[in-house]
Amino acid sequence: MQRPSYYNPYRSPDRARERRNLVLTMMRGNGYLTEQEFHDAEAAPIKVVAEPPENMQAQYFVDLMNDELQSKLDDHDKQMRSIYTTLDPELQQAAEEAVHAGMNSVDQLLHANKSKKGRAAAGTDRPQVALIALDPHTGEIKALVGGRDYAASQLNHVLAMRQPGSVFKSFVYAAALDTAVSGGPHIFTPASVVDDSPTTFYYGRKAYQPANFHEQFMGSVTLRTALAHSLNVATVQVAQTIGFDRVVAMAQRAGLNDAIKPTPAVALGAYETTPLEIAGAYTLFANHGARVTPTTIALVRAPDSSVIYEHRPDDRQALDPRVAYLMVNMMQDVLRNGTGAGVRSRGFTLPAAGKTGTSHDGWFAGFTSNLLCVVWVGFDDNRELNLEGAKSALPIWAEFMKHATQFRKYRDAQPFQAPPGILNVRICGDNRRPGRRVLPQRALRRLHRRHPAGHPVPVTRLAAVGVRRSRHRLAHNRHRHRSPGPAACGEPASPPTHTACDRAFDGSGCKCGAGEPGAHQSITAESGAARRDTPHDHRPPHGPGHTRPPRPPVVKVRVGRTP
Repeated sequence: MQRPSYYNPYRSPDRARERRNLVLTMMRGNGYLTEQEFHDAEAAPIKVVAEPPENMQAQYFVDLMNDELQSKLDDHDKQMRSIYTTLDPELQQAAEEAVHAGMNSVDQLLHANKSKKGRAAAGTDRPQVALIALDPHTGEIKALVGGRDYAASQLNHVLAMRQPGSVFKSFVYAAALDTAVSGGPHIFTPASVVDDSPTTFYYGRKAYQPANFHEQFMGSVTLRTALAHSLNVATVQVAQTIGFDRVVAMAQRAGLNDAIKPTPAVALGAYETTPLEIAGAYTLFANHGARVTPTTIALVRAPDSSVIYEHRPDDRQALDPRVAYLMVNMMQDVLRNGTGAGVRSRGFTLPAAGKTGTSHDGWFAGFTSNLLCVVWVGFDDNRELNLEGAKSALPIWAEFMKHATQFRKYRDAQPFQAPPGILNVRICGDNRRPGRRVLPQRALRRLHRRHPAGHPVPVTRLAAVGVRRSRHRLAHNRHRHRSPGPAACGEPASPPTHTACDRAFDGSGCKCGAGEPGAHQSITAESGAARRDTPHDHRPPHGPGHTRPPRPPVVKVRVGRTP
């Protein structure tokens, strides 16, 4: 068929009718039709033979590909002969099966919780869906579902403007952690503490009072906990502290549209974007801080087999790789014990990170080391879905990823590797004095103390990334001058030891000879969740023959950029 996209009967029925009538006229002129047959055929409406659903769904991908061809290669329209797409047929089938099963489940949930008007019943008033899966390192789109039924609706929901809700929060926290690189009056780490209590924010003489899901507030929490549990008030607190303009700048660096404005509502994803934009923006997390543009075209050849166009990733470094890793590490907690824990309970166990989202619609954006997928579920008229992303979009994502990782190309998902410049430090409460604790910034300053002059620690070598510590720099860390007692961090009580010799300390000093006098110090920092220290009275008595151990010095070190 000549120019199938131009004469597409779904998108351009009038063009298809004109082309059909032209062919009928030629058939009559060549004697293949009688005059009566010609007039009957010309008066008949356009009829399109329905294809099997598994073939029709890929039409959303074809439409997107045609749009990309027209925007990139419109001048070469007559020269194009062979077009090689990025579509993976196996992944496309897995996506269609996951969407079919997931939307049936959504229909059942909506039917069980339907409103008094019963608008969630089956029929044309059913919720719609979009799924896009791509290679986060090249931007090649491997699978795309733009709706439930292409024959019923050709609207590609991958391109629909919708509020992203909490999937946007990742860019708020990325902007916060980026202060460690770009600088500012407030430096944030994953262990920084923010208040999650009912708060009214004022912007432009207007009051803004966000609420958490089910009106549940957690008080003082770390950034890691706030992201994992998608806490609204804590997120707006973070955005206000760093500046809403920084959040917008981060979103635009990630490739989101220019309509996003620096207001308190931006922190909660109130400004519209598309699933395609979100998929492209999330590549900066999965691709070590480099953002790539999604594409459907791999190669285009002319009739003489010469290459007219070949896709090359246009990756642009939008985020420091160390900050990108910290964000991935925090988003892994979303799947471990946060709002995305349903991914694990549904049987997907490979290393992955992601974020749920709930606005009027349900969202889930997640990725492994070699595959990124975004799912959206909502109504065309933008009314409330009344299902969280964890109950609508997440099950579709998990089902798709389980099928996708059965294929050889995607099953080898690797753990996310930390780039140079990331330091893991054990986080535990400081119980030298009852009720006292050491906050992350203070722990970070003590960490700076252990680096040679002129070589400051990059501030993205943050505390609270994990539970490992450097034996070389903190060899005397566990040299405690106190008797056994319960630890503030919840560890089982044990006799104090000197790490260098692993020998129990009896209060008279270490006999191994390691270290210099005064070198036995205790270095502590805030843990992954805010906690209060329990008072302890388990120190050796002080009197004749007993000397109070010296407290470790607190040295203030300027937090600066990596030279």
